[in-house]
Amino acid sequence: MDSKVVGYIDEKFGDLYSEVKGICQQVIFDLMQTAKDDIESGELKIESVKDLETVMKMDLLLRGDATERVESKSMVVSLKQDMANMSVKQLEEILDNDGK
Repeated sequence: MDSKVVGYIDEKFGDLYSEVKGICQQVIFDLMQTAKDDIESGELKIESVKDLETVMKMDLLLRGDATERVESKSMVVSLKQDMANMSVKQLEEILDNDGK
């Protein structure tokens, strides 16, 4: 009986989630249309680097491209882990040999 109750609750919340998601998507669509109208009338402009970055990231997301360089982040994490395991002498040798 418990599984029937859980299934019923999941079904009802699934329907509610779908309905809320649809409403949110419509609101976002309406906001985008308003922003488009404001851009065309000159009321909405890019006024900062942050604004430009946001627009550029939105373009990348809509194209299905990445907005972050995950491989760079993972490389930094890997280097930090490697350096954490090095002795002071090893780190000093790397610094001494830098640029040579």
